[in-house]
Amino acid sequence: ESVEKLQAMVGDFYSDLASSLKLMSYVRIDATLTGCESDIFITKICRVSDTEAWIKGFKEDEIKLFNKRGKLLKTLAIRPTCHDFSTTKSGSLLIVDPKLRWVQCLSSDNEPTTLVDFQEGQLPISIYVNKTTGNFLVGLVDSLKHSSSFLSMRLIKKFSYDGQELQTIQYQTKKSFFGRQSTSSIFTYPHRIAENEQTGDIAVINWTGDFTGELVVLNKDGEVIFRHSNSAEEDTFSPWDVAFDVLGNIVVSDRYSRNIQLFKASGRAKCVLHKCSFTPHAIEAFSDGKLWIGHSNGKVSIIQYME
Repeated sequence: ESVEKLQAMVGDFYSDLASSLKLMSYVRIDATLTGCESDIFITKICRVSDTEAWIKGFKEDEIKLFNKRGKLLKTLAIRPTCHDFSTTKSGSLLIVDPKLRWVQCLSSDNEPTTLVDFQEGQLPISIYVNKTTGNFLVGLVDSLKHSSSFLSMRLIKKFSYDGQELQTIQYQTKKSFFGRQSTSSIFTYPHRIAENEQTGDIAVINWTGDFTGELVVLNKDGEVIFRHSNSAEEDTFSPWDVAFDVLGNIVVSDRYSRNIQLFKASGRAKCVLHKCSFTPHAIEAFSDGKLWIGHSNGKVSIIQYME
């Protein structure tokens, strides 16, 4: 009962915050900070608060905590084989390492605790922590190749905050014209994951090749709501990262077009939110209506697109 009351309070607060924001008629660059050297592209931005975020560069063996003014607050050593990380509500870091096949938690005093050990052939490559429930999603593959066959194991698992498995999302069932049902794998390579912490919808950057991919959006039960990839009329779609903003929109960075694209949760509407001068990779949405974008030149742009 207490948990339900707390969630109701948080939900009301979130709704009040969301209702006070709306999309601006233009996008403004609010700030720019240097996250890495100019020849290192930024692979991950992870929000800690509305003014601070962890930033990681490609193959770097450390992550850096910056505030939005560009001040370096903290540096933390990390294994270069770490593929992804996310923060909990308390500020701890959850890290996935496909080489060691674990999910590890680093507390505020940098004490490591292994939450999940995966068996051989299950390589964790992506993670997202729901800061409301404490549950976390992990993307798993059986090979680090950006392609798969009908024998491949490509899926997402949900765990409780203490590492207990709650859900597996792997297959979708389709019905043919003649009424027959067939089952197929949803994912090829679930590179990045985000979750709408109010609805439970899940957005996945699903790589289908070395420079191609798609956006897959699912409901909380793991059923596919929509997919977006390039069509015959469109250019190559090469997404890197995804985030849900405070209004429930899905924001995606596209390396090929250098655009930040915004999708409605239904998938029926999309638009170009921002055209970047340098290739965008990592993105992170903040509850104040700002978006942090990590580029190929080691810079982070903070754009304001809500008011």
